[in-house]
Amino acid sequence: MSTIAKLNDRVYQEGDYDKMAIAMTLGLDEHFRKFYMDIVARELGKCRGKVLVIDLGAGTGRNVPFLRDRSGTHLVLIDLSFAGLMHAKRKFFKSCQVDYVCCSAEMLCLRDRCASAIVSSYMLRHVKLSKLVKELQRISKHNSTIVIVDFWKSHRAISYILLLLHLAILVPLFALVFSPRVFSAYSCLWKFLVELPDVRDVARLFSLLGNVKMLTFYNMIYVWVIKKQSRSRTVDSS
Repeated sequence: MSTIAKLNDRVYQEGDYDKMAIAMTLGLDEHFRKFYMDIVARELGKCRGKVLVIDLGAGTGRNVPFLRDRSGTHLVLIDLSFAGLMHAKRKFFKSCQVDYVCCSAEMLCLRDRCASAIVSSYMLRHVKLSKLVKELQRISKHNSTIVIVDFWKSHRAISYILLLLHLAILVPLFALVFSPRVFSAYSCLWKFLVELPDVRDVARLFSLLGNVKMLTFYNMIYVWVIKKQSRSRTVDSS
């Protein structure tokens, strides 16, 4: 098991991830998720028949309530953490429209061109982007929609400093209250931010998949909406 998988298992087993998700976004987590999941839902409304939606880096399944009641939608939750998926399964065990797969986003055990939509929340900083894009290119159907959301390093200095202070000061304080046993996992989040590439470089990489629209919340949380083109360019994952 990888170091990241072990760390995430601890976060889900020994802490209260759902409360931390709300606290880290200052109570706006549901608002954020509704915003980008509505984008997915609108795109799925254009599809006929049954559709397969992949939630990549699904964690405890916080995106599921926004799509599970849509007729003809089958959800596959993918996460490297077995503990996170089991937490989600306990919440949605009555739903026959949800499946759970424990694997790496860099090597997805899914068939080619199977997904009508892919959504990923707060996972990018844990993967090699070129490998992720190559897998997204492989499993997504032509004209599918890919929505990726994460905290990211803004090219605007003020926004970057504010987010850095948020991750370095407020998030550890929230962890002391809601997840003290895994405080160390949250106290180092700011280090991920420092090491991230420029957001414009990420957008250029995603453009290999198709047309990219980049949205932001307060220049801190980024939403990349990608419309997969029938002829996307080859991705070099080296």
